[in-house]
Amino acid sequence: MATGLSPFFQLVCASDISLQQIALPPADVNILFSVQPAEKTDLPDAYFDKVVVVKAFHWLHLQTFYQEVKRVLRPNCVFTSIGCDLVTVNPTIDALLQHLYYDILAEY
Repeated sequence: MATGLSPFFQLVCASDISLQQIALPPADVNILFSVQPAEKTDLPDAYFDKVVVVKAFHWLHLQTFYQEVKRVLRPNCVFTSIGCDLVTVNPTIDALLQHLYYDILAEY
C-alpha cells in the first residue's frame, strides 16, 4: 500500500510491528519505513492527512489505536481500514454491499 500511495503524497510513513514485513522495502524515495506498534508510535502529533491500515485491523488493540490515530491525524483528515472480506453491518446495508460487490464490481 505504501508504494501505491507514494505518487500521491510527499511522504508516506509505513510501519509494522514485524521487521520481516518490511525487510525488503521498495526503493521509493518518499517512503519512510519503521518497525513499531500501531497503537504507540514515535510519529509527530497532527502530522498526517491520512492514516491507512491494510489487512491488519484485527490485530490491533482498537481503543489504544484510535487514540493514536486521533493524535497523529491533522484535523478533518481521513482514517481508512482496508481488509480482505466484505463487512457486515445489518441486513439492509449488507444487501447493498453485496449487490455492489457481486453485481456491479465483480468483473473488475
